[in-house]
Amino acid sequence: MDDMDANILIFNADTEGRVKLTDEEKETFVSEGLPIPNRIPLTKLSAQESRRKKKEVEACNSENSILQQKVDSLETTVSHLKKEALDREKNFTAERQKAFRDNAKPYMERFNGLRIKSRD
Repeated sequence: MDDMDANILIFNADTEGRVKLTDEEKETFVSEGLPIPNRIPLTKLSAQESRRKKKEVEACNSENSILQQKVDSLETTVSHLKKEALDREKNFTAERQKAFRDNAKPYMERFNGLRIKSRD
């Protein structure tokens, strides 16, 4: 393989060898002050730019993976906290109902002992 072959990078191209770049790829070439390639093979600079972009994408993918793990963890925590709050609310309600019954019991016993006169 000669030096020229080592600098070739394959991009999408039509049957006539014209390169099909995305708008983002074109913007990258312009922002780097490089000519936009229109035919294959591409230059060594194009290959270097492609490798740089690939590293950027890999770094973003890695960061996205880490952030997704954090989101998953937070969602699990929220779910557990919601369940805990619901359980506490149920226990609180049950305790209040029991306290009401316990406090009302002497009055209910007296009430049940009274005879209600009918209005005949």
